[in-house]
Formats: sequence, structure tokens, C-alpha cells
Amino acid sequence: MAAPMKNVFRVFRACSVYKNIGFGYTYRTRAIAGYIRLISSRKHSFYSKSFHPSWKHGSYIGVGIWSFFTMKKEEVDETDETDEDKDSGDDQKDIEHYVRLAKMAQLKQEFDEADKYYHRALKVANKKFNNEKISKKFSIQARTYIFDGMADMALSRGQFDKAELLYKDTLKGYLETGGGQKDNAMMELTLKLSSLYAMTKKDHEARLGFTTVIDCQEEKVKANPDSDIDTYGLLGIALQTYGRFLLHHDELEKAETVLCRCEEICTHAVGENSAQMLKVLNDIAAAQIIQANYAKAEVTLQKALVISQKTESCDAVYAIYSNLGAISLKLAQLDIAESRCTTALKLARDAKDEFAQKQAKHCLLKVKEARKSSPIK
Repeated sequence: MAAPMKNVFRVFRACSVYKNIGFGYTYRTRAIAGYIRLISSRKHSFYSKSFHPSWKHGSYIGVGIWSFFTMKKEEVDETDETDEDKDSGDDQKDIEHYVRLAKMAQLKQEFDEADKYYHRALKVANKKFNNEKISKKFSIQARTYIFDGMADMALSRGQFDKAELLYKDTLKGYLETGGGQKDNAMMELTLKLSSLYAMTKKDHEARLGFTTVIDCQEEKVKANPDSDIDTYGLLGIALQTYGRFLLHHDELEKAETVLCRCEEICTHAVGENSAQMLKVLNDIAAAQIIQANYAKAEVTLQKALVISQKTESCDAVYAIYSNLGAISLKLAQLDIAESRCTTALKLARDAKDEFAQKQAKHCLLKVKEARKSSPIK
């Protein structure tokens, strides 16, 4: 007797660029990452947007929530034998083939090609289900996975209405497969939708979604401090995203509180000396700088600088130097500001980050202007 769910979408998961990055392993949503960049407010001159989330694996696209298809043994055992017999490897091959091609095109940002393959996968899945070649459960899971990928792609293309409908279809599909309202996968989808709402200025819905995810995940880790990395990871991402949302809306004290909690979760999930910690500390410093708490911000950024020297992944250290330079400029420490911003500019050039280069140049320009306006002694 076949055990169809044991290897369902093995190929799908292999195509998801599954890497040990960020807070956790499952949550690699480029849609959320794109949102975080968009809400990084340009009105706060000290906030370095070069500190992006850690899902930097070559694409602006979400790779989907493969946890939909990682079924527990009990769920496999409960499956009707007739349904199991339907889900043979041969009947899955065409669906997997088209989804694999779609994912590859999506990662290359060849969106039209990816869309074509997703629709072919849907067509094949529907045909096989109608011909009773695959079970209803497998059919729903396939469509759910495909809808999630299509939603991420629509969001990355700015097709917000389409993305919203697809995410809601994904939520519906997940529940139809027996998923729970508070499952990590469900919370990840809620976070995606919340990010979409924030991008489309539906602030009430966004705020409600962010707090729902955070409250749910906090309950999980409180009930079980030994929760897995995905549970902590999703909580960390939700806290960081919500913290940046609050920064954008000038709720600075609350943003700092949320981001400090994010720092605690990051320490638990991936350790203090991690690339992700650099990003969290930089966000905290941003909140402190905007509130003119320069001494606190200096301490926070110096801590980040020490961590950057211990980590191999420090491609955004120039953000730390830019913000340190901004602090020195505010405190009229012009020589120190010039030194820090010059370092930031050199590192940003090495990283080919144009925006960070502009920030560093702006800092150096302000130093020059400050020197001109200072009285000659």
C-alpha cells in the first residue's frame, strides 16, 4: 500500500531554495521582505534601508509554504486506502514537473513564464482529479501550494488585488486539508496578507494581522519554551516587520519595545552573533536615533559593529557605519562623522549598494556643510 503523503512534493521542496537563513528555516517570504523595504520611511534620514531582512537568496519572490505538504504520520495513517492508491508517483509527475519549472522561472523573475507553468500545473491537477487519478486531498494540497506561489509572484509584481485573492484561496485550501487556525503555516499566510495590507495602506487590517500573528506565536513559545525554530522564527519575523511598520507610522517608543523583543527572540533562535541580529540592532538604533536618544543608539550600533566582526555574513555593515556617522554629525563630532561615513561609502561601493552609497555621500555632504557654517576659530 502506498504512503502518498510521505513523499508528496518532495521535488517542490527541493525547488524552494531551502537554506538556513534568517530567523528560521521555513519562513523565506520575499513578499514580506519586499514590504519591509517599502515601509522603510524616507522621511527619517538616519534610518538605513540597506538593512533588509535576511531572505537574500536571489529573488524577490516567496518560495511558498512547503509545510502545507509535510504531513504527520498520523495524518497519513488516517488517509483512506482508496485515496492512497490514487496518488501514485506517475500521476504526480506532471504536476511536479510544471511546478518545478514554474518555481525555477519565478526565481529568475521570469514571471510570465512562471505564470504559464503554474496554470498548466493547475490544469493537470484538475484533470487528474476529475479522472480520479489523484485524491481530493492531494488535489487541494497541490492547488494550495500553487496558489501560494502565484500569490507571492503577484505581490512582487504589484498586482495587489490578485495577490490578495490568491492568498485568501491559499488560506481556504489549507483549512480544507485539515490545517489548524493557529498553525505556523496559517500564521505565515496571515503575515503575508498583513504585509500586503500595509503596502496598500490598509493600516487597520495590517495592524490587526501583525498583532494576531505575534500574539499567537507568543502563546506558543510561552506554553512551550522548547518550541521549534520555525515557531520562534515566525515570531521574530513578525516582530521585526511590525516594528518597522510602527517606525513608519512614527510610533517610536512602541516600535523600540517591539524590536527589543525581536532581539530577544533572535538571540534565542539563531544566537547573538548572527547576521540577522545586525539587522534587528540596526532597526532598534533607528528608533533610538529618531527619538534623539543618541547615546543609546551609539551603544546599540557599537554592539552591532562588534557582532559584525564575528560573523561571516556582514554585507550590510555599511548601514551601521552610516548610522554611526549620522549620530556623530548630530553631536557635531565632524571628524568622527567624516571617518565613519567614508568607511560606509567604501563598504557600500564594495557591496554595489547604490542607495547606501547615496546615504553615505549625503552624510559626507552634511559634514562639509557643517564645517563651512562653523565659526572660524
